[in-house]
Amino acid sequence: MNRLLSIGGGGLLIAAAAFVILPGLNKGEVFIAGNTPVNSTQVREKLESDGWSNVETKRHGRYIVAIASKDGLEDKFWVNSEDGRLRVFDDDEDGNDDDDDD
Repeated sequence: MNRLLSIGGGGLLIAAAAFVILPGLNKGEVFIAGNTPVNSTQVREKLESDGWSNVETKRHGRYIVAIASKDGLEDKFWVNSEDGRLRVFDDDEDGNDDDDDD
């Protein structure tokens, strides 16, 4: 019985540690410094100061999705509005969702 409690407690401890540690490991690159909430205007201004043009932004859940052009190429940026970091995608996820949360 004690062994069972010990195993269960160990599993709970591992789960708690994963809950605390893993979200921090999946944070993307800092796009807007400060680790504070950001808005569409800040994302637009940052892209324009980095040489991007034709910047269009829209909300997608907690993310600000920006599409912009530079050197004849168009790119899409997913910025977490809660901390100003770029979104990290899993290998099987490319960020081309068609279900907008406007």
